[in-house]
Amino acid sequence: MLGNLLLLLMTTLPLVGSPGPATLGIAATSAAYGIRRTLPYYFGIFTGTSLVLVATLSGVAGILTATPSIETAMRIVAGGYILWLAYKIASAPITREGTSGHLSPAFSSGLFLAMVNPKAYASMSSITLSVTVLPNAPMADAMVKILVICVTVAAVDGIWLTIGSGISKLWQRPKIGRIINLCFATALVITMVFIFVI
Repeated sequence: MLGNLLLLLMTTLPLVGSPGPATLGIAATSAAYGIRRTLPYYFGIFTGTSLVLVATLSGVAGILTATPSIETAMRIVAGGYILWLAYKIASAPITREGTSGHLSPAFSSGLFLAMVNPKAYASMSSITLSVTVLPNAPMADAMVKILVICVTVAAVDGIWLTIGSGISKLWQRPKIGRIINLCFATALVITMVFIFVI
């Protein structure tokens, strides 16, 4: 069992930790608003990703993605939202005083992004289908997967939150801040294209 748990963790880390719409969104938001004001968005991402995991394990995600019209609609909504998010990041105001007068993204924004994020569905499907921790106990196996994956997501997203906060001082310098925003926005678009093409 210990070996299977380690395999689950090693499978989960690169899939949930690699740059994607959620992780880049957390880092960009934290760079602009700091950790405290990004926490609702962070918890929205975490909650949405956890719901995607449960939907994947229960088979609901498989039913949805197996229906071509629903999958196409989800991809269109996801692509549109990710492009909108990239635009908002690229065009966010940069001031020496920071973003004290601007509303930071809410819990609902993070929840929505996680729920329409194609990378989340692909990652959760890959993880849950490729590793079995308790072969003779499907319910216990699902519960262990939920626990390990959710803890890993929380930790990895926390790292991205910290990375964003670490560059927040640079972000407040107008020219550097604009470059950082454009880099985050470009990375979001690239990850979206990569997700949709693969």
